[in-house]
Amino acid sequence: MSTYLWILADDRPFVIGVDENNRTIFSVNVRARTQGDAADWMMEIIQHLNDSGVACVFGVDTFVGPAADIPSGEGPYIQINDTGGFEPTEAQGGENYDNLAAQVTVRATDYDLADAKIRAIWKALDGTRNTTVTV
Repeated sequence: MSTYLWILADDRPFVIGVDENNRTIFSVNVRARTQGDAADWMMEIIQHLNDSGVACVFGVDTFVGPAADIPSGEGPYIQINDTGGFEPTEAQGGENYDNLAAQVTVRATDYDLADAKIRAIWKALDGTRNTTVTV
């Protein structure tokens, strides 16, 4: 369980190319600040997306990490990669906050379907404030 002070998108969704199965890949980069250890950061993103109405099922249409085995089907498939983030922040009261970052991609053979999915993800994540997520 982590409490997120905020989750913000660094950019609007954009196309980064096509994969080996000729599926268009859209991407959005997000940052977050959380209190405490966010060891389940990737799974908490998935949970937050589901809580926000963006249906995704880990291991079926949603995958974590650069070595994830993504199916060769039409999609859409979501991939979430931890990109490290920034150094922790210490508040005046001595509280420590982790600054996290991730890249979220969506790939599908249907361009409009991939675009709609990444935009739903972008809207669900960008501007999230004071939210506790439990996996």
